[in-house]
Amino acid sequence: MQVHRTTARTFHLALIFSFIFGFFAVLQVPLAQAQIDQTQTRVNDKDMAALMRNLRDDAKSFRPKFNSAIHKSTIRKTSQEKDAKNQVANFARQTEALLNRFKKDRNGQAEFTSVMNNAEQIDGTVNSLTLGPRVTEHWQKIRTELHRIAKAYGIPGPSQGDDIRP
Repeated sequence: MQVHRTTARTFHLALIFSFIFGFFAVLQVPLAQAQIDQTQTRVNDKDMAALMRNLRDDAKSFRPKFNSAIHKSTIRKTSQEKDAKNQVANFARQTEALLNRFKKDRNGQAEFTSVMNNAEQIDGTVNSLTLGPRVTEHWQKIRTELHRIAKAYGIPGPSQGDDIRP
């Protein structure tokens, strides 16, 4: 009879420890997943500079396509045309300043905020006017680059259908 009680106690203790161990193991899975997700969003300085260089280059090549399309749009020969062209010219300058700042001191979050603010305005213009597939596709490419940089800075980005601002 004594052997049976000892075996039963051992079994109950093993069962309790198994539940406790299993409970802590389950709690560790989300923590490990969060650490994995965090390492996947980290971008080294070399890659960040490359992302910013791509953004700068695409902003520069976007400008003449945008200007040509705007000149043929419904806002041609208005102050809105001039404002839209100035926004895109300013955007190209801002991306250049962003890259230069990042090269200088591996920072640039303030400059990136300005780039995003301007991009939000351009996004509204591109989405409200029919500018053609070349301009729209090029802008989508720029949006994707903005999302990647935002993610690298830890700024949650919107989905592809949403506005630029998080």
